[in-house]
Amino acid sequence: MVKTVLVTGATGFVGSNLCGELIKHGYNVRALARNKNKLFMLDGIKATIVWGTLGNPEALATAAKGVDYIINVAGKASDWGDYNSFVVPNISGVQYLLDIALKENIKRFVHISSVAIHGFGNHI
Repeated sequence: MVKTVLVTGATGFVGSNLCGELIKHGYNVRALARNKNKLFMLDGIKATIVWGTLGNPEALATAAKGVDYIINVAGKASDWGDYNSFVVPNISGVQYLLDIALKENIKRFVHISSVAIHGFGNHI
């Protein structure tokens, strides 16, 4: 049986490449997208596009319905922005996804993050 994976952040660099690799390895992919201007990142990738954001639990629940796995690649890594622009994708949105994963009995949840969350200062 073919497994289905929900990939958040699918129109970003890492997410779009992950979608392509998953499809090459025989998975069905649902690609969560929030920005129509970045759909070109999925050109040639036969993923099912689902619209939503990490800040919308209802859209996430719909996107996750019936999937086997969730891979969360979405997040905000930047050195500027207001508080909520970081909290929603990096904290509350992840919590929404985790809650949905538990409710839907998702077999595996993978969270991909970046060292960029520690800031872009001159530190090690």
